[in-house]
Amino acid sequence: MKFEVRRITYEVEELDPGELMAISEAARVLGMTIPGVRSAMDRGQFTEVVDPDAVEQRFRRYLLRQEVEDLAARRERSAEKRAAIEAA
Repeated sequence: MKFEVRRITYEVEELDPGELMAISEAARVLGMTIPGVRSAMDRGQFTEVVDPDAVEQRFRRYLLRQEVEDLAARRERSAEKRAAIEAA
């Protein structure tokens, strides 16, 4: 039988905290729910950044700010195009 196998690897990188965004902030920026953002992370739509030293589990996972901002900009452009088409 054939199955799809997903393998996840982690690499250690130095990142500036300003490059990261909390899941809750990403949800607000994208107009999504927190579970929706988590699902998108699980599907690989975002690079997941993990803080192995986080004391609490809920402060452990982050997203790259630039990826969230890029998606928000694409969504905004799509909404503007749809609005222009509907107005025509």
